[in-house]
Amino acid sequence: MAISVSVVDGEIQYDTSSSSSSSTSSSELGKEQFLQLLVAQMKYQDPLEPMDNTEYVSQLATFTQVEELQNLGTSMSEMEATNLLGKQVIIETTSSSGATTQISGYVDYIQEENGEMMLGINGSLYSVDDILTVIDNDYLTAASLASQFSTLVSQLPSEDELTADDQETLQAVRDIYDSLTEYQKSFISSDDLATLTNLEEVMSTLVSDDE
Repeated sequence: MAISVSVVDGEIQYDTSSSSSSSTSSSELGKEQFLQLLVAQMKYQDPLEPMDNTEYVSQLATFTQVEELQNLGTSMSEMEATNLLGKQVIIETTSSSGATTQISGYVDYIQEENGEMMLGINGSLYSVDDILTVIDNDYLTAASLASQFSTLVSQLPSEDELTADDQETLQAVRDIYDSLTEYQKSFISSDDLATLTNLEEVMSTLVSDDE
């Protein structure tokens, strides 16, 4: 944003208009613009009524605060991006036509471009602001175990095909289920668990008959 300073009737006139059609309020001035205003104010001050030292120190302190806030924002952005390394995220981007696209992948690396932290996902860079969801690792593990358990259950023989020789296989599947945490068990399909329980009941009958 271009800032021009002029003096009219001994008073400093600030023009913070931008060359673009959009305007920016004074509250959005960056540290460089703030410093330019402070220097201009000192340059064009009335020599008969110079700026009070207290006022100068106050404005300089304000400049320091602006700089510290900007640096803090950068540091927090870097910390946020660093914490995402190795995690699976869902990115949502919007094209110029307004169409939205979601991309899922792991954050392989982070990179700063033009003061903005970018995330390397699936070989492409995305802004950290485009993150829609961060997928929890515990969730991924539980979902994966549930899928594997479902596959094991689907490979078990049916009730009609079940024999006493399948007893160890059923016990192995049951042991896998019992080894899961309560959170992981909550991902197990009720149908899969019911199938396993029914087969165990049939097996119990088969073993009893054999005895």
